[in-house]
Amino acid sequence: MTGRKRVAELKCERLLNEFESLRADYDAVASQIAYTSDRSSKVRLERMAVQIEERLADIEQQLVELEEQYGFKPLNIEQEQKKVSDDHNQIIDWEDASINVFCSYSNSDSNYFDALASHLVILERQGVISNWYSRNIERDSGENATEVSEQLKRSQIILLLFSSDFLATNYAYGEEVNYALKKHDSRKARVIPIILRPVDWSSEPFRKLQSLPRDGKPISTWSDPDEAFVEIASTIRQIARQEKKLREPAKPELSVPEKTYSIPDNEYELYEVFKESGVPTITFVEPADFYRLKMALSHPGRGVIIEGPSGIGKTTALKEAIHQLRTSKFNNKVTILSARYPENVKQLENISSWQEGIVVIDDFHLLDRELGHSLVDRLKYYADQESVNKIVIVGIPHTRTRLVEVGYDVATRIEIISMGKTPDILVEQMIEKGELALNIRFARKAEIVSVANGSLNIAQMLCAKLAAREDIVRTQNNLKTLGCYLEEEIEETKRVMDLKYGEFIKFFSLLNGRQNHNCINLLLELSRTEEGYLSLIHAKKTHPHLLSAVEEFVSKNYIESLDKEYPKYSQFIFYDKYALALIIDDPQFIFYLKQSSPSELRSAIGMSESSQRSKIFISYSHVDSEWLKKLQVYLKPLEKMGLIERWDDTRIKTGMKWRDEIKKALDSAKIAILLVSSNFLASDFISENELPPLLKAAEDEGALIFSIILDPCKTIFSLSELEQFQTLNPPSKPISGMEQHEQGELFDKLLTDIVNTLELKT
Repeated sequence: MTGRKRVAELKCERLLNEFESLRADYDAVASQIAYTSDRSSKVRLERMAVQIEERLADIEQQLVELEEQYGFKPLNIEQEQKKVSDDHNQIIDWEDASINVFCSYSNSDSNYFDALASHLVILERQGVISNWYSRNIERDSGENATEVSEQLKRSQIILLLFSSDFLATNYAYGEEVNYALKKHDSRKARVIPIILRPVDWSSEPFRKLQSLPRDGKPISTWSDPDEAFVEIASTIRQIARQEKKLREPAKPELSVPEKTYSIPDNEYELYEVFKESGVPTITFVEPADFYRLKMALSHPGRGVIIEGPSGIGKTTALKEAIHQLRTSKFNNKVTILSARYPENVKQLENISSWQEGIVVIDDFHLLDRELGHSLVDRLKYYADQESVNKIVIVGIPHTRTRLVEVGYDVATRIEIISMGKTPDILVEQMIEKGELALNIRFARKAEIVSVANGSLNIAQMLCAKLAAREDIVRTQNNLKTLGCYLEEEIEETKRVMDLKYGEFIKFFSLLNGRQNHNCINLLLELSRTEEGYLSLIHAKKTHPHLLSAVEEFVSKNYIESLDKEYPKYSQFIFYDKYALALIIDDPQFIFYLKQSSPSELRSAIGMSESSQRSKIFISYSHVDSEWLKKLQVYLKPLEKMGLIERWDDTRIKTGMKWRDEIKKALDSAKIAILLVSSNFLASDFISENELPPLLKAAEDEGALIFSIILDPCKTIFSLSELEQFQTLNPPSKPISGMEQHEQGELFDKLLTDIVNTLELKT
């Protein structure tokens, strides 16, 4: 075989691999189009589908040309697989290649399971999964099962529907779940916790599992639960497709002659393909609004704002757009500056003396207010004149708000490109471009996409580390499948990142001392946000447990103290003192925080695990004891795992000095849950003995009061001292008048606040 023909044959093989991968992408996009109801999302997905179709047609044309030029046809995979099977007398059992799903849940969560089941039915009908099985652990005698079901043994994807009710059962720590975890550890199955309602599940044996929805955000806390189930179904689809591909009979490898031929245009070093820093080229994927970006750049004078969270590819997209425009008549001079560098800031201060063409200002949010305003004025001037000069601003989420503050009329003079989290399909395309370049295949690609959570930067980093772990340093001669030790790599990456972020976390968290957790609570809440952007004003209204933390942070000007003690803090977060917002400015820092439990962070910085006040005290009228019992059910799983210590007067045993016991519990209460009713407000004992020390603890020591309104008592409540504290439900909407599912949602909301207040990972 000549060297030229060998090169052509290898090219043919790679084109076939790309064709197969793109076909799978097309199916995934088509599925998302069918699922989504949002019109703008549907338009973007349809545009993506057209781009894939065009690339498929291009590959087909290249394959035809190779056939005509060299006289060979691309391999008929089906025939070759049959030939291999016959030659080796290998009969592939249908069940070995099938993908089965097993799902276990608590009877209390039947509504959630029914919603998930409808998506599993769709996946089954589409052939994505072969069969799916379910176990209601109370109804199906699963709680005390001593044998593992045959259905679970046959399953490759195992879904555990987590809630307080699920984790309170023996089943959660029993034989069947232990068997599932062993299958996961041996890479014979994927165990995926699906977080239905707020509950702490971060302890062993579940700690290292990657949960759904993303970031472990409970489905009950989503404004639209259907969106959560679509995300879950999409991830299951990707994992199932990937598992099925791995279980297919191996394709016959083309024979490689003893002499090999280098292919310079198709051989790459690992660092060229998956870049942990710098601008990707080989693995660049166009964001959804890429065409708008190119159009805006070519429009004379019109200002451009590119805003979005760190690490999603704003600067990369901008540079690629400029590169593509260079191939047309676009010949403007482009100068790219960053507000991170003092020398660049000096240039911007004198921009009027040297600007020619387009000036790109990256990290715009770091500029001082006066300079920022003058640059916005210049942007407006160029837009009005349709000048050859132009200003492009690249910044954090909500950058447009800062510009509009300068002048409302700026909105009509600029093109705003908002880049949110990168869709999973684009993250996957980026990974597949890297796979093609290196001639490798990641066995757990869908999970890499899930962990990346919309960050191309994190996906690049994980792929680089996973490939290096298996000695991939450059393009492989033969296709190599990487087993992907994802959990191990995440733990190793966290250990390395400890050195990078540990010092900052320590300074920030201890701004108000080792016993006060307010600052670390703010940091944890920041990591839970969608874009790494936390509005402190909004947080006060929507997160009662953060009220004292926000007020303390702002009133005591902690950011000024941080600047004096640790001036390097700006490498990690940005504080907008005008908008009162904290923004994470490093995508890997978000990843680090999301992968770390609060207890791990506290331990690492030497912060006490808990303050003197740690109990949850429940105050109620005995007339309302039925509501106490309902509340106890929700708190039981956290108690069982030793995460909280609940106290109510049912803990007082015969012979105890009840007044002393109540006082002791009041003195150690971090959270007081008040079951407020007309009977509660009329109780002399409660008003004289329980409320005064609780109100004082709230004022002096940061104890929190959570009130649940049980029955109509709006007028009396408004006259009480409790009126100053936010209630979980409005006094005008008592829980006794709610439907059963509304009552459950209210208790879920209470659990969310408890979990966040005590820094428990949900």
